[in-house]
Amino acid sequence: MKKSDCYELGKFGKTHGLKGEIRVILDTDEPEAYLDIETIFVEVKNELIPYFVEDAFFHNQYLIVKLEDLDSIEQVESLK
Repeated sequence: MKKSDCYELGKFGKTHGLKGEIRVILDTDEPEAYLDIETIFVEVKNELIPYFVEDAFFHNQYLIVKLEDLDSIEQVESLK
């Protein structure tokens, strides 16, 4: 997958809780449309890496996501 094939949804913010959840700061007028998102692609060293979303919910103005196989603060910190 190429970056030009994707839509930039926003960026990662702080971690949330202790179980590997992270805030997504959305850059969109309709954040509710992304509540059922299944996959997020993250650019790492100019390569897009897919992460599968286990759970997503809103907390204040942020979308909080729990990504599959990332179960600690340290693991999701590396995504920021």
